[in-house]
Amino acid sequence: MIDVSEKYLNLLDELMQKIGESDLYHNFLDTEEESDYRVFCDAFEPFIDAIHKQVAADEPLQLVAFEKLLLHPELQNLFTPRILGYAILRGEVNDQIRYKRPQAHFKEILVSICESSNLDFLRRRIGQAVQIGFALSSDIWITDLINQFQNKRVKQFLQAQKNEKYRDLAERQKGYHNFKKQLSHENYLSAAMPTTVSELKVLFSEVMIFLEYRAKNSDLPLESVVPAIEEMLNNPAFNGSKETDQLLTLYLNYFPQTAESVSIWGSYLNQRRQDPGFSDNYLNYMIEGEQSRDLITIPGQSDLITAQLDATIKDDILDLYQLLVDVQTYGFVHPDAIEMIRAFYIKHGGVAPVSSYLRNMIARSFVMFVSQLESTDYHAYMDIYKVMHTYIGVFDNEAFNKSLKDASIGFMKRLVPTFKDRKAKDYLELRRFVGVAFKESRFMNDKEIVEFFKKHRD
Repeated sequence: MIDVSEKYLNLLDELMQKIGESDLYHNFLDTEEESDYRVFCDAFEPFIDAIHKQVAADEPLQLVAFEKLLLHPELQNLFTPRILGYAILRGEVNDQIRYKRPQAHFKEILVSICESSNLDFLRRRIGQAVQIGFALSSDIWITDLINQFQNKRVKQFLQAQKNEKYRDLAERQKGYHNFKKQLSHENYLSAAMPTTVSELKVLFSEVMIFLEYRAKNSDLPLESVVPAIEEMLNNPAFNGSKETDQLLTLYLNYFPQTAESVSIWGSYLNQRRQDPGFSDNYLNYMIEGEQSRDLITIPGQSDLITAQLDATIKDDILDLYQLLVDVQTYGFVHPDAIEMIRAFYIKHGGVAPVSSYLRNMIARSFVMFVSQLESTDYHAYMDIYKVMHTYIGVFDNEAFNKSLKDASIGFMKRLVPTFKDRKAKDYLELRRFVGVAFKESRFMNDKEIVEFFKKHRD
């Protein structure tokens, strides 16, 4: 855990001084009434939220340490219901929607609230969060937590948060995703960066969740994150591990690079390329990251990487980046680019990771283009469909076809209801086009096309 910067310590000290001088604070201490506590929270929690947002954006690796400072007794549990929710959602869950490892920060915040005289005022604000946190935790962990309290009132409160419905996986999954959705617009992710091999094995998956989040949110600053990445890559104890291979792949392709930075890490990449299994691992991470976790490569960055690749090392990584540079020259819809891709695909075969990556990349490009079309752009769809149909023939892949099918049908669902006159020339032209195109690409059969227009005509 990284210590909090002096800048944020000073901001928090200034706030605590204002709180100590506040009439609202002293009035609450005198009355100990819930209504006065709410007024006190409403007045000061926005200031804590503002500092928290600064730390989360600029120094996210300090975020947990900053939240620990908010547990100071003089702050009277201000903002703790919110950071309790953040702590619960930071923990990585498995496919059973259970924590992969116990969440100490969640426990620390909850204990602080339960030991406070303000618990009665906070029950309703933390009840849902505690229920979800308990749903994700093991029974043993929950029992140990409850047993550390002597106060019967606290024990009863915590015991009541063990919601039996969350023993069912479907209910647990629903509750977890609903709670996560409530905080979906908040920036709260952080990570403890490993420095030893044992820490690397334990912490790495959570580190990657955090780093992928930062890569996808390009508006967030990276000045404090990049040095932490490079420190991990430079750690000799990590050299050659599958974890640093994944980290290198993420860093080179999804974080902004300069010619200078790529030259540094390009040499490391060339070193790793000499390992026979590295190429497939590198490409499989890119496939999974872009397909399942919405990572997007940075335009033009493949040119920088290609320039650093050792051409004497013959592998699929070299072949792919050289192809990407050539395709970018024309654009993937250009006939010359299509023929390059066709030849590449035939050479490498459809099941190779490099072929899967290429196929998925083209599919995403089509899906993105079609999803951004306005209903008035149907002639643009007709034009791009011709290219789509060509690529369907190039790849002959069911998953690729389904991506294009779903995007195309989604566009038609937006488009068809905009036609009010069913005898208009444009509408009849569209029906004829869909009748031919969707049938030849096996998006729909004749019956499905007729039913589609019946269903979406109004």
